[in-house]
Amino acid sequence: MMVCHLCTTTFDTSYFKNLWFGLSARGIRSLYVSLSEYSLPHWAQEIGGIDYAYLDAASRKKYPRAILKLAWLLRKRRVKVLQTHLYDAGIVGILAARMAKVPVVIVTRHHLDEPQLLGGKLHVALDRWMATQADCVIVPSIAVRQHMIKSERVQEKKIEVVHYGFDFSSFRNGPEDRWRVREELGLQDDFVVGCVGRLFKNKGQIYLIAPLKHLVQRIPNI
Repeated sequence: MMVCHLCTTTFDTSYFKNLWFGLSARGIRSLYVSLSEYSLPHWAQEIGGIDYAYLDAASRKKYPRAILKLAWLLRKRRVKVLQTHLYDAGIVGILAARMAKVPVVIVTRHHLDEPQLLGGKLHVALDRWMATQADCVIVPSIAVRQHMIKSERVQEKKIEVVHYGFDFSSFRNGPEDRWRVREELGLQDDFVVGCVGRLFKNKGQIYLIAPLKHLVQRIPNI
């Protein structure tokens, strides 16, 4: 079976690398198509033999042509499942898949409530349109699923939670690695609080930063 992954930008992340290995292990062939990224991802260059296509659509003015080109590609490669990633790829992918009569269309929702927080009414409306047009919507967390059901009134049965996968063997480092990183960052014996995430208000970094003025009185080397 041929599955096509369509992304607005690059596939150069461990997320897509893990997807490729997982699907390949199950005998499923994958075609990776990007709207705007010409280059093959680095992990794909290392593996070799990755099916990759570029639609030359970095500008939204080029999307009509990209839709036609993608529909032709989906028919030619006899794609059975199209899975889209990111907002623009969802719109282009759904329209092309319907033209090509792809049996199953999956939209992957990677964001939570950013469009509402930024006041993008058109973005919110198109997000809901994509969810209604897709056969299935994959989300990375229960929080995203609940948001779509409550705020966008998407049918519960249409949303599947699939958590991001990780190669945990890459995190198996010893104490010497911990101290090496501390030295590189100039932390030495400091009390370190870590936070990993995009600097956007719905990530809640403010709730971590606010108590520090009180903690520093009890832990001077924080």
